[in-house]
Amino acid sequence: NDASLGDLIIGDNDNTAVTIGTIHSSYSISSILNKKLRRVRINGLTVNLEISEQGFVIPGFDIEKLTDTKTENKSTQPSSAISLLLQLGDLQIKNGFLDILFEGRRLLIPFDLNITRKDRSNNNTLSAYQLNLRVSPQGEEIAISGIIDLQNNMGTFTVSANSLDIQPFEYLLGELNEILSFGKA
Repeated sequence: NDASLGDLIIGDNDNTAVTIGTIHSSYSISSILNKKLRRVRINGLTVNLEISEQGFVIPGFDIEKLTDTKTENKSTQPSSAISLLLQLGDLQIKNGFLDILFEGRRLLIPFDLNITRKDRSNNNTLSAYQLNLRVSPQGEEIAISGIIDLQNNMGTFTVSANSLDIQPFEYLLGELNEILSFGKA
């Protein structure tokens, strides 16, 4: 079975956190009951972020409520494995944008993302995912690829770019810019 939704907005007109052009999912009734989706494709995702001294802020979205772990003290040590609400086969995001506001300046970063589940020999527990991300900040294309291992809570990544001019990002780098600037005193 397939399901599609379009023109989704999370937040409101004044504090829009996320907009989605279209989202398409492939599933079966048994997979839904088992909290599994075969594939999710998203086209036209925009995530609005603000970077401040307090960290990352998503307008109209309270991250602390999501990360609040008001659980009772347990005598056993919690697992380091990452637990997901549902098991996802493949995730594809096309024509995505990160809309970042930093010190009054807006930075729009286009991206495409593919995440594919890597099976662990028919073991239906936590798995690893192959990640391929292409971002193009200020027209500079950067590719990030890697493996995310949810069972062991770790990942390995490779970042590559043909060339990268950091001058358009000087205002984001702050003091790090002085360290990265070659030939400057």
